[in-house]
Amino acid sequence: MDMFGAMDRAFEAELASGRLDRALGEWRRTRDVGGVETIEELVERCRGPAFGTPQQKDEIVVSLCVEACQSDDQRAAILLCWLFLPGLSQVLQALYSSSTIDDDDLVADLLTGFWEAASRVTQDSRCVARYLLLGARRFALKSMRGASRVGLSVEYEAADVDAGMLVDVEVSDRIDRAVCEGIVSRSDVDLVFTTRATIGEVAARYQLSLGAAQQARHRARARLAVWLNQS
Repeated sequence: MDMFGAMDRAFEAELASGRLDRALGEWRRTRDVGGVETIEELVERCRGPAFGTPQQKDEIVVSLCVEACQSDDQRAAILLCWLFLPGLSQVLQALYSSSTIDDDDLVADLLTGFWEAASRVTQDSRCVARYLLLGARRFALKSMRGASRVGLSVEYEAADVDAGMLVDVEVSDRIDRAVCEGIVSRSDVDLVFTTRATIGEVAARYQLSLGAAQQARHRARARLAVWLNQS
């Protein structure tokens, strides 16, 4: 886990030297970077109490991904990693109790998955923060599977979704993308994975009759199936 500490120290060094401020000035000549004018404003927009809008966050993270992965800008890479330290730490803690691999290896796998996802980000990407963290988690889980004789499942962590529902991490990644693109809603996802035994409880949660919940589940599954086949 000292890798996270090293990333924090690298950010502090870049910030103190003024290199990040100069980098932001360079980036703003060719892209919007969420409309921010200083590194302090960028950090506040992404991590401070007065969070920016999802669109502004996407613009910032997309810009940093492009600069880091396509322009090979080390300053953007350091800033991007630092911004995601809280999220990566949460993913690490969620996986830690189930991991059979060395702590440093687990952190390295998270970062590898994070950067693989970052390298696929384009200027038109949306819901980028969640996509990067899912990429980190997916890669780490694959390594954990490889180190264990028993296949692992991962809890699909989403607002208003049954905490007991378990789906494969690859499936959860694609479902998150479908939600981000408006194919299905969070409540649709809840219904999609219900069974005969659980649909009544979920229907009550959303104040639906059993028949209405079954119809909504059928429509959501149909939309999701078409999108999965086309994506």
